[in-house]
Amino acid sequence: MAGDAAAPRRPIAAINMTPLVDIMLVLLIIFLLVTQAVDSAAVPIRLPSASKAQSSAPASVLVSLDPSGIVRLDGRAFDRPGLRRILSDLSRRDTGLQVVLAADERLPYAKVMAVLDDVRGAGVRRYALKVRSGEAP
Repeated sequence: MAGDAAAPRRPIAAINMTPLVDIMLVLLIIFLLVTQAVDSAAVPIRLPSASKAQSSAPASVLVSLDPSGIVRLDGRAFDRPGLRRILSDLSRRDTGLQVVLAADERLPYAKVMAVLDDVRGAGVRRYALKVRSGEAP
C-alpha cells in the first residue's frame, strides 16, 4: 500500500533552495532601494573646473497663459507669433530645449491647444503641461 505505516522513514537528504533564493532576492531589492536613497552629496568632493564646461541639464522655459489669455515666456508677455519666433530661435540653439506650459484652468481648451501648437511649430520636441497635484474634480 502507498501509506504503509510499517515502512521505515528515511531522513530528507535534499535542501529546498526556493525559500533561500526568495530571501536573497528580497534582500537585493532592499539593497538597491537603500543605495539609491543615499545622497551622493554626502561625500564631500571638489570638482575640477573646465573652461569649456556645459550644463548637462537641458534648458527649460515656462510658457504660461493667464486667465485673460495673455501668453508669457518666463514672465515676459508675448503675442503668439512672437512666442513662436523666440521658441524657434531657442530650439535651434538648443535641440534639447524643454517647454513647460502652464495654463489657467478657466481658459478654453482651444486656446491652450493653439499655444501648444505654436510650441510644436517652433520645433520644440520636449514639452509638458504643468498641473497642480491634488484630487481630480
